[in-house]
Amino acid sequence: MSIVFGCDYNADFQKNTLIIVLSNFGTVIDVTEQEPGRSDYVTVTTLVCEKITGDDVGVLVCGTGIGVSVVANKHKGITAARCVTVEDAEDSRVINNANVLCISSKVPVYVNVAITKTFFRTHFHDSPKRTYRLQQIERLESRNFL
Repeated sequence: MSIVFGCDYNADFQKNTLIIVLSNFGTVIDVTEQEPGRSDYVTVTTLVCEKITGDDVGVLVCGTGIGVSVVANKHKGITAARCVTVEDAEDSRVINNANVLCISSKVPVYVNVAITKTFFRTHFHDSPKRTYRLQQIERLESRNFL
């Protein structure tokens, strides 16, 4: 599995720690602007989402996690979840089968590490109700993303 990572300038100080953690779960592709302090959340989110195919997963970090989540969910095939707790990360996978984790650089790095580990250790729990809801979302996506 490939993990496509990107962060804006607000998260430069957490980037290296998160990439080390992510490398335990797959091959990390970092699309963040290489010059610190320059990465824009809209640009980096678009780069991450355009690289995600199949079973790939994305991780995005900005100041609040909200901006990257909003932009990511504008892309077809992306289910991005802003997670600020371990429980959010677990639910985003179990219930919504999220394929992009969005986190806030305002959250302490040790919490973001726990959130990230939980996200990658947790898998979708298939049930008729959950599958039906995901199918509803797919129909909306098909209608809205031509």
